[in-house]
Amino acid sequence: MGSYRALFELTVDHSYFANGKCSCLDYIPNDSTARMIKNAGLLIKKTNSGLLVLYDLNKLEALRLYLDDDEDGFEFIFKLFAKDPDFKAYTEPFSEAGSEVLYFDSQSSSVSTDGKIRLHASKQITRKYLSRLDSVDLKDVLSQKERLLPPVSVIKLRALDFSKLFNEQSESRTLNYYLKFKARHTYWKYYLHSKKADKSIYINDPENRVSFLPADTVELSDGRTVLSYRSKKLIPLNEHYNYRFQLKQPKNGGEQVLFKQLPFPRLGQFGKEVIANRSRVVSEIYINC
Repeated sequence: MGSYRALFELTVDHSYFANGKCSCLDYIPNDSTARMIKNAGLLIKKTNSGLLVLYDLNKLEALRLYLDDDEDGFEFIFKLFAKDPDFKAYTEPFSEAGSEVLYFDSQSSSVSTDGKIRLHASKQITRKYLSRLDSVDLKDVLSQKERLLPPVSVIKLRALDFSKLFNEQSESRTLNYYLKFKARHTYWKYYLHSKKADKSIYINDPENRVSFLPADTVELSDGRTVLSYRSKKLIPLNEHYNYRFQLKQPKNGGEQVLFKQLPFPRLGQFGKEVIANRSRVVSEIYINC
């Protein structure tokens, strides 16, 4: 490894994870990128939140040939596959049933104040970057199998010309690209099934960060009548929650704690509800006591 130097790095952040880093993605080069990596003597090293592409000081001439090739251009195309099957469930801006792929091109990137190259114009990834599987951008990128089981994203990184990428001593200026995913925000809705339940029971947040609507009686599809409680605001899904929602009931001039710690939502257990004239995603949580 002594002769290798960093050519560029890609870092992927995600607000769902406690450390803010996304480590659940695999980065697969397309065929032309894989050939170039092999022929130019490059090396791909996966990091804890992305990948690092290294070049061999002893094979600079091979790299120069690619950099000076105006016909094919010097670009890297990677397909990002999620190892976590719930990735889309906790990640914006994916829809629940959609099969779109996020597409990023470094030609449309912006440079942050810290010098890193953000592959999206907004601070976090938005629906603007979702592409249909039959879009022109993905036409020659995805295989037939990948159209059935598509990646979550495709990125195209176009390197600068050789004179800007390397100095006179053939030392590279490492390019630092990054993506920033946003965790899905949902309304949380608890359904309470209990023979002794009445509308005096309420959900309390000891830290007063989240409040819930008063109990409402609803009938489930299986015919059961339950009490429901919905959060008044959207709550971001997270790898680890620090909420301590409690179920309480007034009793003898005080209050009785029925549940010291209510469960958190399960990924993928979503419903839809019209809230303030907008269709919203609701995390449904069922409890019995």
